Amino acid sequence: MAKENVNRSKIRQQKISTQIQISEFNKRLKRSTRKDKRNWINLQAKLAEEVEKKADIREFYNFTRKLSQRKFGTNRPLKTK
Repeated sequence: MAKENVNRSKIRQQKISTQIQISEFNKRLKRSTRKDKRNWINLQAKLAEEVEKKADIREFYNFTRKLSQRKFGTNRPLKTK
């Protein structure tokens, strides 16, 4: 909606003020995204610590894979002969 206002506005000052509003919104959005990701990582780390105390190695390694954000291609199609 804001980008449409930029395109429709005929006065240069209106364009500038609308572009400033868009950039401020994008900054807030990126900041909140980083905060959410940080909270998710902290939660996963706490859960991994709890699992480690229970000595469940399989779950512990699953958490470490999630936190390391490594991608494994487990769902590959099989080749037919």
